[in-house]
Amino acid sequence: LAQARSQIQSGDVQIALTHAPFTYEYVRALWDWSQGPTSSLQNITLALAGHLNGGQWRIPGLGAVHVPELGFFPEDRQVTGLQRVSTISQHISPGLGSSNAYPLQPGRFFNPPAMTLLTLTDRPQ
Repeated sequence: LAQARSQIQSGDVQIALTHAPFTYEYVRALWDWSQGPTSSLQNITLALAGHLNGGQWRIPGLGAVHVPELGFFPEDRQVTGLQRVSTISQHISPGLGSSNAYPLQPGRFFNPPAMTLLTLTDRPQ
């Protein structure tokens, strides 16, 4: 890891893979803790996350019913898709499975499994 990190150029795209999505508070705390421009977190171009299962149970037209970390009826941008967390772009995949972290919401309901295909290009969007 140290050898790979030493070869990274400042203009390189850096993609981080994380189980749980980053929150603003988490990113801020890591920046405060790491102090300095060499922190790998400060250079992340894109973070890929999952964990939330798209909310597991959803109501069509309304969105996720309850997400333990986010409460009742969180905004969809907090549960799935592309979002910005501080200076980091983050994509949250709704995933394929379900989790026992939702004890009152077993399985998926009105929430079809989904795989995400991201295409990275050098074209500005």
